[in-house]
Amino acid sequence: MALIKDDEAYRRVKGWIHRAFGTCLVIDRNNPQTVVLKMSQDDPGLLNGPGLHLNYWQKAIPVSQMGDGIKAFVGIITSVASFPYRLILIDEPESFLHPSAAIVLAKALQDVAALKGTRVAVSTHSEDFLYGCLATSSSVAVVRLDYDGNSGSASCLLPEDAQTLSSDPLLRTSEPWRAVFHKGAVVVEAADDRSFYEEVHHQIATARSLDRSDVSFLAATNKQTIPRLVKALRSVGVPTAGIFDLDILREGSDDPQFRSVFDVGERADDLAAHCKMLVTHMSTLTEAKEAWSRLDPS
Repeated sequence: MALIKDDEAYRRVKGWIHRAFGTCLVIDRNNPQTVVLKMSQDDPGLLNGPGLHLNYWQKAIPVSQMGDGIKAFVGIITSVASFPYRLILIDEPESFLHPSAAIVLAKALQDVAALKGTRVAVSTHSEDFLYGCLATSSSVAVVRLDYDGNSGSASCLLPEDAQTLSSDPLLRTSEPWRAVFHKGAVVVEAADDRSFYEEVHHQIATARSLDRSDVSFLAATNKQTIPRLVKALRSVGVPTAGIFDLDILREGSDDPQFRSVFDVGERADDLAAHCKMLVTHMSTLTEAKEAWSRLDPS
């Protein structure tokens, strides 16, 4: 096993496994014919004397006797650290893992792969694993694959754009990576709005026997963040809509900030024109109401 000869890789692998499970990975070399990976609560490097070491190895538990989650985590990370390949393909590494362990595994894979000069291509259905990837590295590209029953499609979020989703606090708090695994997304201004529209969607879906899990609702931190989230999700192939509160009309359709909010598609000018018309009508109605109140105070 390459980990026996590569002290730095072994140190990093041990560190990530301890971070995920709170236990120490050790390599049992007592049998010259085989090398056995074991798990222990203590690091053998802190023990002194042959008697203590013998007792330690008797209590350490082979990884093969641990649960599926630990076996999967250890197997994946030690393989990436050991194999000399330049490209490694991994299918659903999150299987059997607790969500927090899936996040740690994503970070560990990037750390060890960078140390070994290895590229890793991962197929995943885990929002937590994807977040772990985005939160750790600036060189992660997200490719979303879709299939409608007749043909397949692929959309790519480039590393610089993917990094923005996790590094920008205004975007990160909306957890946009969760929408990647849905057939559609709706972005609203605040958490209260999300609760309202999600409940409306739930009631409609229930009444019409639709699958409500197909749509992900995201709460942006303000109206200016909505188009940024919409653009990012559309670029990776997620059909996405944005819903704004009506108070946005007070901004005025000629204001640059107002136009930037609606700049989420090819028909931004048409949408701004319609909004300007609506503002004009609302102003006319307001003026008419005020004039009527002056004529008839009652």
